[in-house]
Amino acid sequence: MLLDSRTKGTWTRIFGLALCAVLAGCGMKTMPWLDDAVDGGDTDTTTDTGPSSLDLLLVIDDSQSMNQEQAELATDLFAFVGSLANPLPTSSYDAIDDIRVAVVTSNLGFSSNGVNNDASWPWTVPPECQAFGDYGRFQTIEVSSIALANDSVECDETAAQCPPGWTCQGLGGGGVGVCHTNGSTTIGCPSQTAPWMESTPDDPDPNLAARAACLSMQGTGGCGFEQQLASAVVALGRDDQDDFLRDESMLALVVVSDEEDCSMEDGAALFAESEIQEYDGLKVNLACGAHPEHLFSLAHLHEEILSFKEPDEVFFAAIVGVPFGGQDGASACQGFGDELDGCLEQDEMQLHAEELGGDVWYYRPACARSVGEVEVTRASPGRRYVELANERFGEMSYVCSICDEDWSPAFETISAKIAEMVR
Repeated sequence: MLLDSRTKGTWTRIFGLALCAVLAGCGMKTMPWLDDAVDGGDTDTTTDTGPSSLDLLLVIDDSQSMNQEQAELATDLFAFVGSLANPLPTSSYDAIDDIRVAVVTSNLGFSSNGVNNDASWPWTVPPECQAFGDYGRFQTIEVSSIALANDSVECDETAAQCPPGWTCQGLGGGGVGVCHTNGSTTIGCPSQTAPWMESTPDDPDPNLAARAACLSMQGTGGCGFEQQLASAVVALGRDDQDDFLRDESMLALVVVSDEEDCSMEDGAALFAESEIQEYDGLKVNLACGAHPEHLFSLAHLHEEILSFKEPDEVFFAAIVGVPFGGQDGASACQGFGDELDGCLEQDEMQLHAEELGGDVWYYRPACARSVGEVEVTRASPGRRYVELANERFGEMSYVCSICDEDWSPAFETISAKIAEMVR
């Protein structure tokens, strides 16, 4: 959450970078092979043999600084879902032929614990934060096309992992190459009204990966008080979405955000703190980190998530603000949850309040990545995600840095873990 509060009643994200106009001037074409998905209804059954299907819920930060990250996510999400449905010859796991995919945003507005806190905000409530925001509602496809990175998605000689019309080039050892096109890298996206997308043995959808990739583009008009973890809990608990999770499925919960979680338990109390009430110092960006007592405890959020599935049927992954590349804390902060014991002790993960300029304060980023002289990603320390992974989910979780130039190694690891669990 990065708010410029100098003018009462308006705010902007300090790090909002509209750097990647993925859909502009890129030769958009329609793809009739992407029909609207149909909700197959509740197919719950009881099994004691372990998960036999996958329910994938993605929480995508839709605040102003996420334009570049959402564009990058499209290719990785395409490859991720494709690898689960069509594993490479080098994989030791079978294909998962029963997959559901849904997406929620981080936007719960100014609400907390089901309460509308607009009246507690001392200034004019920004339109994007009014009331309950998206309130865990499964999102639909909002774009007509997306651009995928050429020569990035791994494939085999069948090219089943590639968009239609692309070929698998450069087959090497193990029979693995990359998806390639000599034409446009833009693929069309369908309109979608169903609450989730799925491919099942009875109704296989060879375009599920493309549909999922289209869902990655959720825009950047969301509220600056991001409530990523609470949004997931709300989504899974909504009466109109309770058919999403199936008894025989594994739940994979994946969060993609450049901001710390601010899942508010008592928004009215948080808004009464000086960082919100006193605009002179413009320290509103520091409120959530300075007052964790007003946020849901991670123990509570973990318990809520496990109220939907058994512990061995939930995998949590977070692509968030932790050190990357050559930073000292990178090795301590990326990996499975039970490998992150030293992460929160790293200097990059501390909440160091700094003045950005013009009296605007924020927490020093855990990581920042530039392309040339242009900063494309700047992420706050994601301490709550790391703590949730390390102390609650353990080996059933994975954390990587949103500042990584290439997220595909992380997604490959996550994919392998999920495939190991689903049988």
